[in-house]
Amino acid sequence: MSADDYHAELQELRSELERLRGLTRPTIVSEDKPRPLRQSEILRAMLERDRARAAGGEHDSIRLARNAKGDTQIEVVVRTGDSEDIPTIEAAAAKAQEVYDFLGRMYPMSVVEAPAPKGAKAGD
Repeated sequence: MSADDYHAELQELRSELERLRGLTRPTIVSEDKPRPLRQSEILRAMLERDRARAAGGEHDSIRLARNAKGDTQIEVVVRTGDSEDIPTIEAAAAKAQEVYDFLGRMYPMSVVEAPAPKGAKAGD
C-alpha cells in the first residue's frame, strides 16, 4: 500500500467514524462493478454489529417461568465479552452459577413426597 493509499484509507476511516458518531451526513458512492471490501467497510460492519447487540441483541439475561407444578424454572445466560468483568468462558460460568444459586434460594423447588408402596397400610 502506497503512502497516498494509506492516507486516503485513513481519511475514509476518520470520515466513517464521524458519520457513525453522527457528526456528518453519509456520502453515497456509486460504482458499476463490485470491488473488494475496504478496511473502513469492514470496520463499519463490525461497529454496526456491536451497535445492534447493544440495542437489544445478545445480552446477559435471566428468565423465570412457572411450570405446571408451580415451581419456578430458572434460566441464566451470561455472555463473555459484554463487560470487562466477564472476559472468559470460565468467568461467565462462575457468574451464571452465582446468579443461579442465588435465584434457586429465592425460588426453592417444592418437595414432593414419594407415594406409599402398594399394599402398605397407613401407620405401618
